[in-house]
Amino acid sequence: MTQFFVLDICTKLLTAYLPLDKHTNYAKEILQVISAKFCIKQQIKQVVGHLNKVMAVVQGGRSFIRRLINSTIGVKRSYQKVYVADGMQEYLKVWLNFFTNHSGHVFFLPDKGLSSETLHMYSDASPIVGAFIYGSQRLRIEYPLDWQEDNIVFLELFPISGFGHLCAFAG
Repeated sequence: MTQFFVLDICTKLLTAYLPLDKHTNYAKEILQVISAKFCIKQQIKQVVGHLNKVMAVVQGGRSFIRRLINSTIGVKRSYQKVYVADGMQEYLKVWLNFFTNHSGHVFFLPDKGLSSETLHMYSDASPIVGAFIYGSQRLRIEYPLDWQEDNIVFLELFPISGFGHLCAFAG
């Protein structure tokens, strides 16, 4: 067992994981931010820093810190208050769910150079519309009005899920 950064790495099993004490501490930090209406910029930056370390093993996690980072833009001093908006809370709830329901063990996957560019697969969403592109195929979904207040994470994943269903039914 080797320790790298804040991760434990097992070279025999080819796994990496976040130690339980870090798991618990990061979950507590996130819970503090979720339960507050305001917190200071330094607290947000600390949570983002810890989540950046976690993302060394949790691929795809970067999309779930965007609102946290954006909330600190324009806030000049580390002691200034930052409003904990609903969207920010939703992103943090995703991370809290990860820390409470996942052991943190991640297996090393072979690097096959997979990316949006190599797969020719792209997606994006806003509160009004979502889109997914795979090669020359395109899917555009206009969301119902009552969805516009939904969690942006759901709205971002919906086009991907919709495209998967379309492909499955196409045979």
